[in-house]
Amino acid sequence: MESKETLAEYTLEDVAQYNTVDNLWVVIHGKVYDVSGYLDDHPGGKDAMLEVAGTDATGDFEFVGHSEDAFKTLVKFETGSLAEYSVCEKRTMRKQILSDEFENEGLPFFKVAWHRTQLLETKLELWKRLGLATLGLTLIPVMYVKVLRHYIFQLGSVLDFGGFQSGVLATLILFGALAAAASAWFRRCVFHYKDVFEYPPYYSL
Repeated sequence: MESKETLAEYTLEDVAQYNTVDNLWVVIHGKVYDVSGYLDDHPGGKDAMLEVAGTDATGDFEFVGHSEDAFKTLVKFETGSLAEYSVCEKRTMRKQILSDEFENEGLPFFKVAWHRTQLLETKLELWKRLGLATLGLTLIPVMYVKVLRHYIFQLGSVLDFGGFQSGVLATLILFGALAAAASAWFRRCVFHYKDVFEYPPYYSL
């Protein structure tokens, strides 16, 4: 990558030639970025980058929303600037981002909006599972009192256990069941599959 002092100028026609996985450039706010080596690290996934490959991706970049860390990361991939790009053009572009994009349903940002909806559904599903797990943990003591306690004490009498020993056995079984249920719930919450669009729209190196 060229140094900051010798950055070249490119036209949109020049940038359009770099639209493959191995050689992918984009334009954002009048600056040209070679993000070929960033595809695997992009939180939004490789496909999202390929959709805007070789184009001015300012609109999509602004629509998704990125943090300061994303801008810091982007600077590392700067390879040039867009020819005949001015601050005035930048301001005009920012004002037209919403109106222009919503008039064209073919732009990739609609897919980003769709994935945001999917993310919301995923979070709702997680809350539903949390509720079911809580309900299950609540029902275990009830089952113990209503059903298991009777059979545990019967088992204790067969094994010639006294009342105290049967109580200890019942307690151990109850806590074992609670520990198993809590472990299963924790494992599902912590180690569940995470889709790329569940990550924040930035990546800091």
